[in-house]
Amino acid sequence: MNNPIRTITLLVILVVALTMPVSSISIHPEPASDYTPSELLENPETIEYEVITSGLEGDAKLASYGDFHVVFPVPLRTFRNVVNDLDSHSGFVPRMVKSESEPLPDKPGSLYTTTLRFKVLFIKAEFTTTTHVISEDLEGKRSITVSRLVRSHNDRISESRESWYLEAVEMNGKEHTYARYKSYMAYSNPVFAQGRALAMFGERDMQKILRAFGEEAKRRMHKQ
Repeated sequence: MNNPIRTITLLVILVVALTMPVSSISIHPEPASDYTPSELLENPETIEYEVITSGLEGDAKLASYGDFHVVFPVPLRTFRNVVNDLDSHSGFVPRMVKSESEPLPDKPGSLYTTTLRFKVLFIKAEFTTTTHVISEDLEGKRSITVSRLVRSHNDRISESRESWYLEAVEMNGKEHTYARYKSYMAYSNPVFAQGRALAMFGERDMQKILRAFGEEAKRRMHKQ
């Protein structure tokens, strides 16, 4: 018999993931149609990255979208726990100086407040947001996590959505984790030259985020 609570949670996750302001962009958590685990081992690959300056909705003036995948030599459970340990993220995620979560009493998921601080060349900026984060374990050793913006505390961000798709894969007789990470962020009040900075450094920075999660997962695995 299907679990009605689990079914509702999955429906909420899919609605969060699929309701996007730019129709050509998908945050739906899913694996790539074709990949070779050994080629992705600790080597994040860009599926797509773009900086968007037109066709945006609402008051957005600038947006970025990234889609990446990678394989790490850690069990799915370990990597999933790192993704879902929201309060710990400021301790290892680049540029994140604050991460606090609060479970929601009347709906699935948590409220997750973060502050990102950027300093690239002469550009300085700080972004504080609260997002609604929902996670779900699926059959077949898979897990998904999605988030969407609830509040931009300094009114710089008009839209933010992310997703993780995680899946256990076996390599050399050991369980590894395949991770696909997607992120879309639209800015209503971008700082000076932010578009240029995103074009120059955004893809590299998102790959650094993936590597940071992998390193933290390996650190926790070795402590067990």
